[in-house]
Amino acid sequence: MASPIEVLLCYAEEDELQRKELARHLGVLKRQDIINFWHDRQISAGTERVREVVKAVEELEEQSSDIVSTICTLEGHAEAVTSITISPDAQTLASGSWDKTIKIWHLYTGQLLHTLTGHSDYVNSVAISPDGQALASGSQDTTIKLWNLHTGQLLRTLMGHSESVYSIVISPDGQTLVSGSGDNTVKVWNLQTGQVLRTLTEYSDEVRSVAFGPDGRAFASGSYDGTIKIWGNNGNNQITINAPPQAVPRTQ
Repeated sequence: MASPIEVLLCYAEEDELQRKELARHLGVLKRQDIINFWHDRQISAGTERVREVVKAVEELEEQSSDIVSTICTLEGHAEAVTSITISPDAQTLASGSWDKTIKIWHLYTGQLLHTLTGHSDYVNSVAISPDGQALASGSQDTTIKLWNLHTGQLLRTLMGHSESVYSIVISPDGQTLVSGSGDNTVKVWNLQTGQVLRTLTEYSDEVRSVAFGPDGRAFASGSYDGTIKIWGNNGNNQITINAPPQAVPRTQ
């Protein structure tokens, strides 16, 4: 895609509606990074010149639609896609599926680079390390697998959960992985060794989501029991947020 361009917005001083229409078109283009910014200037040369500008902007907008339409649809999984993640360099996308595989794609061409097999049940969650070197996958088969993102090689399998692994996240420093499971626990792992550092057992139902804070000092976990717990990176519970009591619909 070409570098964003600069646009001069001209309009007849008596035609404020025309100005607003131009600004609407340009706003769309700016959000798509087709233009960088525009200057706003009144002219008194009549509306014919303004119509020419409108036509030019509409043509540019049509070109942007062509650009958007070239974004790929990635097809290859045989069943539902449950989780996707994009590498820090924005070149690679990884997807996990109920077909028990992880697929690694080139983000912009849509080329399938690798299909990773090894899980014996649904893949529920995938995560890429901050350095873009490793990929982790959590599965209904109770395991977490670590892969080389570039070669697709299996590096190790983390075992310790007794039920499905629903969510995984890697810390910003790339040293720690946190997993949430249907066994009602959160596990904290050393990503380099695969060792379980801590098992957190304060939930009364499945743990379906985990997330790290941007500085890595805390992470959060959410459960079917209606609570969200905030933990220090050492696993100490800092706060529990209780959701309003209600029936929580369950999914696969």
